[in-house]
Amino acid sequence: MPISDLGKFLRRPNIVDNDVLLCQLYSNYTLTPLFLESETLPRDVQQRTLPCVWPLAVSSSQRSEVDAWFDRRLRDYLVLLPKSLLTSPATTNASCVAFQKLYDSLGPHFHLV
Repeated sequence: MPISDLGKFLRRPNIVDNDVLLCQLYSNYTLTPLFLESETLPRDVQQRTLPCVWPLAVSSSQRSEVDAWFDRRLRDYLVLLPKSLLTSPATTNASCVAFQKLYDSLGPHFHLV
């Protein structure tokens, strides 16, 4: 499925009603990183998307990949980061590079978390 078609689908009102299925979609969709970089989703869909892709963002130990997650793919999502994800096993087991980037990225948004 082309990235733009998935974006149109997920922007439809009330289309996302099952978080498990949404996470499965992202898990099976091979273009998820490119999708997140290029498509803007409604705030409610972003909130449901973040827990699905968060483990990918914090597990990489390659700086270029971590930078891509925090600087491009999740740039608009960080303000939505809930405490539950900050204290999740994915975050507490994050790579050193990812944890450093998370810390740096939260600076401007910390008062919102």
